[in-house]
Amino acid sequence: MATTRLIKGEYPIPPVAIPQESNLLIEFHHPAYPVRYSTFLSLPRVDPAPHGGNGPKSGVSHSIALLACQLIADNSFGGRLFLDREGREGVVVGADGILLADHYYFIADTNNPKSKYPIVPSFRDWQFPHGQVPASWPEPSATSAPRSAADGQSRCSLSNHCMGLKSAHLVPKEEADWASRESMGRYGAHPITNIHNRSKNTLPLRADIHKCFDLQREFAIVPKREIYGPAAQNSQRRYVVHCLGNDSPEFWGLYQNVPLQYIGHLSKEALLARFAWAVILDVKPFLLQGPARNIVRCNVGGQQEAREMTIAELTELYGGGGSMAATRLPSRERKRPRVEGEGADSFGDSEVMSGDESDTEQELRGRRGFSEQLEDKLLSARFERGEPTELSY
Repeated sequence: MATTRLIKGEYPIPPVAIPQESNLLIEFHHPAYPVRYSTFLSLPRVDPAPHGGNGPKSGVSHSIALLACQLIADNSFGGRLFLDREGREGVVVGADGILLADHYYFIADTNNPKSKYPIVPSFRDWQFPHGQVPASWPEPSATSAPRSAADGQSRCSLSNHCMGLKSAHLVPKEEADWASRESMGRYGAHPITNIHNRSKNTLPLRADIHKCFDLQREFAIVPKREIYGPAAQNSQRRYVVHCLGNDSPEFWGLYQNVPLQYIGHLSKEALLARFAWAVILDVKPFLLQGPARNIVRCNVGGQQEAREMTIAELTELYGGGGSMAATRLPSRERKRPRVEGEGADSFGDSEVMSGDESDTEQELRGRRGFSEQLEDKLLSARFERGEPTELSY
């Protein structure tokens, strides 16, 4: 007969083993540069390989890796992946299949395999592909049951926990200027305007997951379908977690390819923008070493300009530290000397140097942990005055 116990017998532990291949990366190369300086994107092996083979036990989704390369290459949706820089040996697995090789070349123009196509150096230089969202990205409302007051508004969309929730933005508040330039409000994906009606850009996440989503860019939310077993027949795409970092194997073991729930209110455009925001960060090592790079930038008027820049020029523009290191530094930030000890805990390239603040801003700023409502008011006030929307604390 079972007896009642007050003290539990074991310490709580994660329910899965830490994956063994979490530190192995697949590299994606630009064919126009020397091999040692050609890697512009690295993705961890987080998707399971088919059973029965003698090769790697994990790889990365073909469709997700290809889209990441296409976005980084200035929305080159006609580009394809190859095993060689000449474009002779193409990838043979289907779009939903798993890439297993260690190296791939992204060729933007198959008629000119070694063309020096430009790379987007930062999210703020990226233009949203209006009218070109891939067909493989369905409306979230078609993949998720609608949330209710008892569920989606009070539970984490990933863990289903109801405690310690934070409101996570797909297009971050710090990218409000980008969202305005790209007219993201048409999709409900502007992080500041229409504050009382912005649900298409936010979802509830548990606080620790929210930190992984924002500060660490640990994962993105992407559509996938089942490709193994009986469930693969007539499988519909669902939005799932895809891990981008390779230094948190426990997170990968817990949440990789786990479907999100209560997300039917989100817009696919906001999800795509978030994916771009996360993966474009990976271009920084490519920018800051090797020969001069051909990049595409957005000027003040929002017009794109492709040009070749030296590593010194790129370092001046994009060499900041912190969690948003691939975001272009405003000139006033580039002139500020880096404070010793600044690093990944700083949100933004570096602490933003603010000028004189209005009385309203001083009143709203308060201590570091001010509420989201006050933060929204502060950001909105700055946005209406046409000032930068990055926050410093």
